[in-house]
Amino acid sequence: VDITLKPLEFHTLAIEGPVPAPVMLPPAPQKPQGAGVVRHVGPSAEFKTIQQAVDAAKPGDTILVAPGTYAPFATKNDFLTIRSEAGAEKTTIDAKGEGRCVTLTARPFANMYGETNTVVEGFTLTGGVADRTRLHKNRGGLALGGTLRNCVLTGGVAQYGGAAAYVRLEKCVLRGNRATKCGGAGAFVRAFDS
Repeated sequence: VDITLKPLEFHTLAIEGPVPAPVMLPPAPQKPQGAGVVRHVGPSAEFKTIQQAVDAAKPGDTILVAPGTYAPFATKNDFLTIRSEAGAEKTTIDAKGEGRCVTLTARPFANMYGETNTVVEGFTLTGGVADRTRLHKNRGGLALGGTLRNCVLTGGVAQYGGAAAYVRLEKCVLRGNRATKCGGAGAFVRAFDS
């Protein structure tokens, strides 16, 4: 089943009794001061893995990834843009059922809203199983935290948010993800044209 999310709609409701607390949704990523460096990932590039480029990157850097299939990676809400050169059809991050594709935060759940500074753009994320990760085992099968833009999220499994949790989604496609408790497509997600 393919799920295409439409832009959020807001409605005014009449509520009797106490007013519930507002739901906090992840904001847009913040922009760092200054211009960054472009770093390249690929078979004949400066870095062979995305994680190597992330580890060497400074705030404001852009990491360009050549077409191919890559291993999962993690950031700590760093001000980075990680972009594929050829789009989601030709560039994949595959966790192979051994963990999550991208973990873009290191914060505990209560403080995870707003962890959207790392932008991942133009990838297919697949094969993620959140219960096999060390950090936040039960949420976000493919992605936890960060901003995903023009990505395809498929084949993710988690207790909450089979595809993603605590993520800002922009123009993404979600298909074939599963949650064992709730939120097959996503949990605690802010979606725009996805």
